[in-house]
Amino acid sequence: MPKITIKNLYKYFDDTCALCGVDFCIQSGDFVNIVGSSGGGKTTLLKCIAGVQNVTAGEIYFDEVLYNNIPAEKRNVAFVFQEFALYPNLTVWENLEMALSRTKYTYQEKYQLVQNVVDKMDLQLICSLMPAEISFGQQQKVAIARALIRNPQIIMFDEPFANVDVTTKNQYKQLILEIKNAYPDSTFLYVTHNMSDAVTMGNKTMVIDDGKILQYGDTSVVFSYPNCLDVCKYLYGDLRLLSGVLSNGEVLLNDGKALSLSSFQKLFIQDVTTKVTVAQSGSWFGLYDESGRSVVGVEDKYT
Repeated sequence: MPKITIKNLYKYFDDTCALCGVDFCIQSGDFVNIVGSSGGGKTTLLKCIAGVQNVTAGEIYFDEVLYNNIPAEKRNVAFVFQEFALYPNLTVWENLEMALSRTKYTYQEKYQLVQNVVDKMDLQLICSLMPAEISFGQQQKVAIARALIRNPQIIMFDEPFANVDVTTKNQYKQLILEIKNAYPDSTFLYVTHNMSDAVTMGNKTMVIDDGKILQYGDTSVVFSYPNCLDVCKYLYGDLRLLSGVLSNGEVLLNDGKALSLSSFQKLFIQDVTTKVTVAQSGSWFGLYDESGRSVVGVEDKYT
């Protein structure tokens, strides 16, 4: 399965820069959350990687092969949208076969591909049923199975939980995790606005805004140590902000109180007496200087 490498990627729509010099690398088999504000470039990034949209400048590599001019149908990428549409007059098996209708596979090859996805997605008991005869959750599963019929190397989900109720959302989350277990070597790119989903779903998290990557790395690192106040505000929403001065293992707040942060002391990358903003969400704290950059240093080898 491929490693995805993006180098200095730009995408313009007229005078609007949707992606502005994006650089990153995704290792084979990673599950990457892509989070950020609406219109920040998340969907555009997926479409450029999938080949659905051409890039304005920059390079896209799968392993060491340049893919800029390789058409979408030859990239072996599954792009799963929120809307699912099954053919109501076809059985589950026949719906899966339809995904191969325009290919040059032989009948035996098509049969084997359908059988493979049926086995991986555990659809054996419903293959002969019509969509109306199976549950909504099973219909979702069949629709996704159809997208995965050719054992894709890269699987993309674009805000799959938008506009669904809590029960459906939980079923869908479990389904995506089941798919990852069934396709452990495939690379997953998962766009979401829900931070609780991001914490539990992906091993990596990318924060993108205004066409630029603000932070990218291990999910635990990104959420524990947001590298700037903008990322912090996005990940944690409403924050309590306090002002003070960095001291030896604590912050001397402007109101005269001292906030002990000795557990952070070994990670400080700013000198004492630095003016800081303390961002607090529950028991979590982040420290940021006057320019909004984190004063806590954590190695990030992914950017």
